[in-house]
Amino acid sequence: MSKEATKTPSAKFDLRTFPTTVNEDDLWACPVADCGKTFALKQSLTRHLNGTHDAGIPTKPHRTPKQLETPERAAIKAATAEAVAGVRSTLTDMVMPLREQLRLIEGRLEILSAEAAALRAAKADAEAVLRRLDPTFAPVTAAKGASGGNAARTERQHTERLAAVRMVLSADADELRNGFTTNLLIEKVKKRGLIGMTHSTAERVMDELRESGEIRLDRVTRGGGQSYMLIGANGNGSHA
Repeated sequence: MSKEATKTPSAKFDLRTFPTTVNEDDLWACPVADCGKTFALKQSLTRHLNGTHDAGIPTKPHRTPKQLETPERAAIKAATAEAVAGVRSTLTDMVMPLREQLRLIEGRLEILSAEAAALRAAKADAEAVLRRLDPTFAPVTAAKGASGGNAARTERQHTERLAAVRMVLSADADELRNGFTTNLLIEKVKKRGLIGMTHSTAERVMDELRESGEIRLDRVTRGGGQSYMLIGANGNGSHA
């Protein structure tokens, strides 16, 4: 049977009897007698009534987003885009000088770090020479800000760190023969579970080892890091 044959006589559907609620199954049921169709959406029921039963129920035409855009909305959209672009431009103008300033600061810090490393190396070399030439020379090595029991604890921990590093230098002499850094020694001491060390506490240990002629500074890297060589029986470096 064709679709046309299923239509009721052409009479406008009485909108006053159009169902405004769903049935017990939460479905919209067709109110036409003997139809029995149900729909999940009210819009689907409306299309069914118009298409099958010639109900003639008015429906709103579908409009695309472009059709919905009024001159007022277009003006608001343009103003918003302009405001966003202005904010981004302002932020860029603020950020660029700060980035340049940060770049200059980082470059200066890198130079100062390298200079400080070179000065510490020169100081350690001078002290090592003075120790050999002047038996009365004794550089001040006490920890800054330490006093009483703190000073004694600091000295004890320094002695333990010095002994731990010496043990690593002796045990791993073959591996370290071609050079090593402070960070490498710190890691080796920690892996052996000997004592905790930071780069700050390790600097004094490295200075003392240089003064005693056990290691020497090989080179200073661009970032201010230092590479050392073993001296004497454990290494292939030579005395300064």
